[in-house]
Amino acid sequence: MILLTAALFLLFLGHVMPQAPDDRINCYPEKGAVPLQTACVSQRGCTWANDTTHPRVPICHYPADYGYEVTSKTRTVHGYRVQLRWRTGQSCAFSTPVQTVTLDVEHQTNNRLRFKFYDQSNPRYEVPMDMPGPETAASPEYEVGIPDYGLFSIKVTRRDTDTVIWDSSLGGFTFADQFLQITTKLPSRYVYGFGENEHATFRHDLDWRTWGMLTRDESPGPPVQETASDGTTYDVERNNYGVHPFYMAMEENGNAHGVLLLNSNPQDVTFQPRPALTFRTIGGVLDFYMFLGPSPEEVVQQYTQAIGRPFMPPYWSLGFQLCRYGYKNLQHIQDVVDGMRNYNIPQDVQYADIDYMERQLDFTLDHTNFHGLPAYFRQLQDEGMKTIIILDPAISKNETDYPAWDRGVQMDIWIKDENQAGPAYGKVWPEYADEFLPGKMENASWDFQVENYRSLVGFPDFLKTSTHDWWHEQIIDFHNNPTDGIRFDGIWIDMNEPANFIHGNYDPMTNSGRCENNRWNNPDYKPWIMGDLYSKTICMDAHQEGTDGTTYRHYDVHNLYGWSQTPTTLRQVPQNKIEALAPDDIVSIYPKSQSARDVVTQATVAISVCRSARVATGKRSIVVTRSTFPGSGKSGGHWLGDNTSKWDHLHKSIIGMLEFNLFGIPYIGADICGFWGEPDREMCWRWMQLGAFYPYSRNHNQKDVIAEQDPSAWGPEFAEASRAVLLTRYRLLPYLYTLFYEAHTKGSTVVRPLLHEFRTDRNAWTVDRQFLWGPALLISPVLDQGATSVTAYMPDARWFDYYTGGEVRSSSRGSNMTIPCDMNCIPLHVRGGYIIPTQEPATNTQASRQNKFEMLVVLNDDEVAEGRLFWDDGESADTIESGDYLLLELRANTGGVTTVVTHKGYQPDSTATIGSVKVFGLKSTVGEVQLDGVTTSRYTYRNKVLHITSMDLDLAVNHEIRWSQTTSAAVHHLPARWPLLFVFAILYALLT
Repeated sequence: MILLTAALFLLFLGHVMPQAPDDRINCYPEKGAVPLQTACVSQRGCTWANDTTHPRVPICHYPADYGYEVTSKTRTVHGYRVQLRWRTGQSCAFSTPVQTVTLDVEHQTNNRLRFKFYDQSNPRYEVPMDMPGPETAASPEYEVGIPDYGLFSIKVTRRDTDTVIWDSSLGGFTFADQFLQITTKLPSRYVYGFGENEHATFRHDLDWRTWGMLTRDESPGPPVQETASDGTTYDVERNNYGVHPFYMAMEENGNAHGVLLLNSNPQDVTFQPRPALTFRTIGGVLDFYMFLGPSPEEVVQQYTQAIGRPFMPPYWSLGFQLCRYGYKNLQHIQDVVDGMRNYNIPQDVQYADIDYMERQLDFTLDHTNFHGLPAYFRQLQDEGMKTIIILDPAISKNETDYPAWDRGVQMDIWIKDENQAGPAYGKVWPEYADEFLPGKMENASWDFQVENYRSLVGFPDFLKTSTHDWWHEQIIDFHNNPTDGIRFDGIWIDMNEPANFIHGNYDPMTNSGRCENNRWNNPDYKPWIMGDLYSKTICMDAHQEGTDGTTYRHYDVHNLYGWSQTPTTLRQVPQNKIEALAPDDIVSIYPKSQSARDVVTQATVAISVCRSARVATGKRSIVVTRSTFPGSGKSGGHWLGDNTSKWDHLHKSIIGMLEFNLFGIPYIGADICGFWGEPDREMCWRWMQLGAFYPYSRNHNQKDVIAEQDPSAWGPEFAEASRAVLLTRYRLLPYLYTLFYEAHTKGSTVVRPLLHEFRTDRNAWTVDRQFLWGPALLISPVLDQGATSVTAYMPDARWFDYYTGGEVRSSSRGSNMTIPCDMNCIPLHVRGGYIIPTQEPATNTQASRQNKFEMLVVLNDDEVAEGRLFWDDGESADTIESGDYLLLELRANTGGVTTVVTHKGYQPDSTATIGSVKVFGLKSTVGEVQLDGVTTSRYTYRNKVLHITSMDLDLAVNHEIRWSQTTSAAVHHLPARWPLLFVFAILYALLT
């Protein structure tokens, strides 16, 4: 009796006593809420604690005992099934709590754990995405703790260190129809990920920050202000184009883990200083996947194993790309390309934005201003360049003869309105024909233009099978049409959040947007996103249809729009290829948890929906998409949206690159020099230097800017600086291409933060003004106006100046180093222990691929190094899956370097041979050099750099290059014949 009384008393204290400020879970989480004590306690069943001056600490918070209780826990084949019951007498401010919740815990692999909360009695929406199932977890790296009865919480512990990496015991767990919430404590304050939002730092600020996630046509920028019910204003962070509910957290000892919430409903996350994190979503289920690493790089590899490995880009797409919204006509494009050529600035890709279209209509050509564009693009292709066109998803209905719309109606491809009576109409770019716009005002306000000039559009439903067929048909026809189409090499898909220039579906009564006031468009809880759920998009009660005939509310699948459009715009694996492959040949590109036979079956089914750009071009092609979701990286790349020409966006572009590499989308970059606004000369100069090291390197800006910002527009000095840094990029492309091979086959990052390589160095955990290409190349750009130096952190390793081979002094290891940096400088350092394959550059990749390779050997403290080179024809589809590639393993030590062909399915061009080797980090001078056993005199050794030249070694054959070292203190060795020539010269002088 005494024990029972004590238990009840403690339970009472847990319900009414305030928690420590940093432990409090906000019971008024909605935007603009003004907490009231009476409502807090009596209506919401929460605890009032107005005892802190911190403006963000909740004064009304959930009690620690709020949530569910365990009613049963049973073993399953792969873990546990736990039944939970809503605790009697509790209130829920939002929606109706599900009374009985089921939790399934699956030990999927030794390093992957899944735990899913759902309603077993009433099936709910779940993301229609193939995820791996459980395998054998013989020795899991985690331990899951759930009480057998009483108040529910779930705790996950890393077994080898006893580090708790998930702990939901702070309370507040809710599983209501349209409000699902769970909080976990975090093992450290070093948390990264979530998006897509503009973050000021790579590491999250945990001071009560909330980030909303709903795909939206919204440029990156500072928070916007909204008004609370009491008239005060508050900040809302912008929710941008994609949704990625994934984070990685460091643990105090340098281990890392990642967590994915597989949920596509509107949602938000709140950080607090505990440290802790609260997930809130307004639909679906709580389906968590945890990845145990333990290194940050392994976390990403395990994550992409589950959601899909990144696609392999064509080689040309790693070259420099040029675009502008606002090319006036064909001559404008030609002048820009000619300007680049006049200065010999490398360029691989020229774009056409929506300017090329007739009235911004997809699959049309403006014959007035761009009549010769198809022929000009073919000319560029014949000259070694590539072309990319833009396509938007919204299709105009106000046309008399428009095949894209007419076929769409015939094939029933549209997202339907709330009554499923017809398409959900909006307004986007397409304009009415001129004959319907008498007295059109070119300078009218934006709102006036949308209301009076924009035609109605329908939105293709890319979850639907018939839409895949329709989209494929339109793309193929446009590519192959010799007069009204364009023979493109890649596709850029924009506005696919989906974007809408009115708020909601078109209402003919108001000539504007409107949505019904129901629980889909206006739920009780609205996440911390800008405006309403339907702001700048269609209504949430619209209907979509899956490939299996399942009907979805747009409310559930809005965030999947770009995700569903991207794969059908590309094409993953051609039908004839995958049918010819043995299961073991292709299983590496699909989740390892599936059997090889299942992989073949699933891939074959998926092929019919993944076909457009690759079929059209007959090549690997590429798709760049604005809206993304977990798994988008399988089919496309991404750019960081409509950024602004301001200095802080240089830094923030690095943060965005690092985050999207976490998200499994390594083909990433920002609009160089900024999209909005006009950059000054210094800003664009520095941005070109930074942008030369974006994986996706494109200069792009908007229509209303008068000045050009391409590299040729600023005069000869600017052009020469751009040319120099782009030639450096092109020289390094074999290394970058090999990194993408590693990403495609292993799930590795391409651009990575220093913490991925130096995870026990806590100083590296906050570095986000520098970044690495793979493990070996450190980029430390100038990011500030007027700066003539860079403060770079040099982790504890052997580092060398990329340009000179000069070694960074050992006293700088593990500390910041100031590097003088004039306008022609971007500091690059190479890391000891690695071999970086390079190639003599040219002004496009078709030309550079014919040039000789150089192996840059960078020895570590033990005087060893290693690397790889992946090489194929650069443009055929699925060369890795078919085996049509060459793979070299590169190894070096104090006495030489070897190249070993480990896979020979491709023979490079005869001119693309190994032409030279450069070695940094030898600790004594060189006496003799041999190439495959034959002594050569064609080398120099100056300033501790060995440079072996005039080689012509077949790339597809094994080679051994050896050198001997002497104990002489000399730093400059002359080739063997030079002393003899020197003697002859002296004798000749004496005799004459």
